[in-house]
Amino acid sequence: MADETVAAKLTNWGLAEYIDIFQRNKITEDVFKKLSQNYLEKLITIIGDQVTFIEKYSEDYGCEFGEASQSGKKRKILEEVSNVPEKVPRLEIQKNQRYQDIQIILNEFKDIKQILEDSSEGRNIISQYNKKKDLKPNLQNKLVDIVINKLLDITESDEDCSKQEKIPYTIFHSLAEYIVEAFESEVISTYYIGPIPKKDSLDNKSKGCRGKLSTKYNNLKSSRKKNNHEDDKVDENNPPKEALMRIHDLPECEKNDDIETSLQWLKENHAFPIEEVAIEHWKKTANYRLRLMKESSNINTSGSFTDYPILKQNNAYLLVEIDYDEIFHNNQSKYALDLKLWEIIFKTLMDIGKLGPTDTDGRDLKNLINNDKDNCKTAVQLLLLSHLLPPKNKCIIPTGNWKVSIGDSKNSIIHHAKDGTLMPDIVKGRRDFAKLHNTTVQPFVIVVGPTLLEIKENYVCIDDYTYKVPSTLHAFIICFKLFHVFLLKYPYESEHIYTLIQKVLNIETVWDKKFSSTEKAIATIKKRIVEAYPE
Repeated sequence: MADETVAAKLTNWGLAEYIDIFQRNKITEDVFKKLSQNYLEKLITIIGDQVTFIEKYSEDYGCEFGEASQSGKKRKILEEVSNVPEKVPRLEIQKNQRYQDIQIILNEFKDIKQILEDSSEGRNIISQYNKKKDLKPNLQNKLVDIVINKLLDITESDEDCSKQEKIPYTIFHSLAEYIVEAFESEVISTYYIGPIPKKDSLDNKSKGCRGKLSTKYNNLKSSRKKNNHEDDKVDENNPPKEALMRIHDLPECEKNDDIETSLQWLKENHAFPIEEVAIEHWKKTANYRLRLMKESSNINTSGSFTDYPILKQNNAYLLVEIDYDEIFHNNQSKYALDLKLWEIIFKTLMDIGKLGPTDTDGRDLKNLINNDKDNCKTAVQLLLLSHLLPPKNKCIIPTGNWKVSIGDSKNSIIHHAKDGTLMPDIVKGRRDFAKLHNTTVQPFVIVVGPTLLEIKENYVCIDDYTYKVPSTLHAFIICFKLFHVFLLKYPYESEHIYTLIQKVLNIETVWDKKFSSTEKAIATIKKRIVEAYPE
């Protein structure tokens, strides 16, 4: 039987498939804490899962992976040394630290619960604590994530602060105290363990501060720095963001009293059901909002969800459709992406597409096509798209050459979950994949049901939010519309497929690509559409 603690850790970290491997290698709780990078690579061979293990290990144990492999006695002594009260006040700035006004930054965090109230995830943390009077490790990690993201937003927006390479460790100490003040069950050492000078260290080496706060800070700062660095790169395979932006071709619109009133209503009543009143205010502001989005040159959706929290509601796809219609109401295409048009598109691809001789997955899916349940049929069709139009994309990523596979392409469009509880794991998997492949997670569909022939629910995932949509085809259509409304790039893995849909609808953008593998299909589909929709 596997060590219960080890099994629980792996399960909580989304790595349950490795429990048997850890059991066979006799990884007890004590051994687990002493694992090194060398041993980890032998236990977990998939790079993405190695990254996940190291990140979760650091967050749960409050130290970098590998540091906990010290002997129990030595670790205990180190913890006792690190927990000795510091002689300096928590806001005193060390001589080698260049921040000039730490107090101003910390003033933003004095009321931790108020910060949490600003997001649904934060409110959930408070709610769970009020029920159980305790924070489980997963809630601690979410709390730290919210706090550190806010800290980075503040420091990176300040020109002087953003130039600094290091942040004073006293900030982490203060943040830990604020957390403990807000949640009485918590202890400072979970979130902050002070640095150990060389002279006080058992191995004659100085140790930096540790704990969940500093670990999360280092991980997130490194990730943001890497993303910013990648954004600055320009080559023929990665054009500048300006060239990748979709353009909302909308008439000029000045803010007037009616628009101002509607904007204020949407801000104050973002929890109001998306019904007639909310829809009317959303329509009134559509042109103004969309032009602001275009002028902001920001292709990140988080700003829209912050500015218009009503978009976080699970039926806010209704608002996305309103904005899409506002953008394309003069579109030269007289065809809408509905069931009839979709069937023409897919039948054409089936007629001219060929499955590879070794594509057993594609053939298995093809055998499921002929069923009379629309949602199930559409889900299978969407999964088959990447088999009928296999990706040709290749690029260089930090871990080597990446040739997009059929599986990569499918996963960027649609996922199947046997039940709704698996949806968070799917979203996490998409994020891990994106991180490993130096890309971003774009909107995608999740269908829920025991099998592909028993689809019960349909969702669209965008950022941290999900929209529950009536049908599978409708969910795919919402995905397509989200790219245009929020000025997003298509997923690298399936951009040829989304571009095909776009060209069939006669939609043009400033950054359209041509894919030789789909040009024949587009021409044939358009010909069949003309035949199906006589004048």
